Amino acid sequence: MGLDQHDRLDHDKAMTFLTLNDPNEIPAPIDPPPGDWRLGSAVTVFRLDAAGEIQVLMGRRKGAHGAGTYAFPGGKLDGQGLYTAALRELAEETGLVGVPIAYLGDVYREFEDKDKGLQRWRTLYALVSASGEPRTLEPQKSYGWNWHYLDSLPEPLFAPASEFICAGRLEQAAVAWLERR
Repeated sequence: MGLDQHDRLDHDKAMTFLTLNDPNEIPAPIDPPPGDWRLGSAVTVFRLDAAGEIQVLMGRRKGAHGAGTYAFPGGKLDGQGLYTAALRELAEETGLVGVPIAYLGDVYREFEDKDKGLQRWRTLYALVSASGEPRTLEPQKSYGWNWHYLDSLPEPLFAPASEFICAGRLEQAAVAWLERR
């Protein structure tokens, strides 16, 4: 992608994302699958490189479900609202201080954990503005954080991140982020 990347993004894919007024709000699920779902957050952070190309922050997971795969910063909501949890996770994992922009939607995933049995997670995605360079503050959970171009994301992807990206929501989020800059 080049200097005119903004023009080449498919603006027809732009959608209106929900802006939460209360950082402690948890958006109501739309057509959730049946069952009890634990709540997690994923934080989508973009930046422009010196040439004006969009990059997204991702890290390689370590020592947890999905170890060795690439994901966005995030974690459990711990009784907090989406924005509060997303900003906390971003700061705890990367040292970046963010400002929430929008709620990007959910991904529902079930998996079998050898110790805990069937796990059901509803991961809520938040678009956050942040500046600076990420640091690896939880080395037991991540091999490190890096900026990646949208057309060359690392692999393998963590399953919820892959579903989010394959649904076109990462590109939609990039368009929304560019329009709010």
